[in-house]
Amino acid sequence: MTTKPTCNRCGSGMEATWKHCPVCGQSFDGVLEKPFTPPSSELSQVDKEDRNVVYQQANQDLQNTGVGIQILAWGLAMGFGFILFNTRLTSLGSMETITTWIVIGGIVCVVLAIVGVVIKNLGKSGGEATALGIFLESVTSLIKLFSLIVFFIFLWILVSIIYFFETCCRNNP
Repeated sequence: MTTKPTCNRCGSGMEATWKHCPVCGQSFDGVLEKPFTPPSSELSQVDKEDRNVVYQQANQDLQNTGVGIQILAWGLAMGFGFILFNTRLTSLGSMETITTWIVIGGIVCVVLAIVGVVIKNLGKSGGEATALGIFLESVTSLIKLFSLIVFFIFLWILVSIIYFFETCCRNNP
């Protein structure tokens, strides 16, 4: 029975066709051609650049996800308004019921928009942020949220007016 050769220096298993130990670099005949150096904890410049590219791609993906969630919130708000304007409001129930649905829809859309803004801002690298950039991003986020809330307030006002006309005309033929 033949045994596998082992490295004279580190004792790891080797193949007979190998000329050097893959672990420590010891040649098979025992002559050390390249001295063993423990792996450095310092990253090479190429590794740093590769890691930076991966982080940038991951941050961009995170920002795109945040924007997608914000678009979903606005799409949901527009769809909610479309459904309200394409049905007879009196068939949905009383004005209190319709108001409740508008408030629930508004809360869901605002929460989605907040989640989208937070996720988008998590994707930003801290090193690239400036005070002006952070301020402008905050103002933009507040404008987005404020405009979504204002959308639902106007939606409620318009639905109230339409509901009034539907109930007014229904009672007096």
